[in-house]
Amino acid sequence: IYQGKRIINWDPEAKTALSNIEVIHKEVEGRMYYFRYHLVDSDETFDVATTRPETMFGDVCVVVHPKDEKLNHLIGKKCINPANGDILPIIGDEYIEIGFGTGAMKCTPAHDPNDYEIALRHHLNMPICMREDATMNELAGEYEGLDRFECRKRLVERIKAEGNFVKEEKIVHSVGHSERTGVMIEPYLSKQWF
Repeated sequence: IYQGKRIINWDPEAKTALSNIEVIHKEVEGRMYYFRYHLVDSDETFDVATTRPETMFGDVCVVVHPKDEKLNHLIGKKCINPANGDILPIIGDEYIEIGFGTGAMKCTPAHDPNDYEIALRHHLNMPICMREDATMNELAGEYEGLDRFECRKRLVERIKAEGNFVKEEKIVHSVGHSERTGVMIEPYLSKQWF
């Protein structure tokens, strides 16, 4: 047994960690949001899709596959996060599936288990952008204190107004819910015993 910071299943209503067997996966209707990212020092843009725009405040980079002939020229360049204007490096990692989605993925290590693994490989920071009750923290700037879903709605509206919204698609995807409270769980970086 050891203690470490890892991505766990977090119940924001009960404010407790859940084991994998306490998470019930349900097929729910959601949306895939596509945003335009601008390169720094260039007019070039590319698109990134996400189901969870509210986590963009915890993004540390954008990732493309090193063998993706359409996008690998971006590796080593920097782009602007449309959520907050932060400058993000663009890195290469073979986790990305060539041809899936836009081919470019935002990386939020403290809020996604796959992004966490990428961050370990590339020694990236892991900022947490939500509080334990699933409201946004100070990293969300003007959205601090808002519920994660209200933040999502307002952020998408603002990105639309600024001209960096591409499209949204209705999707059905499997989302983890707490067996105890029924709320949607939040993947969350937390110090726990393993």
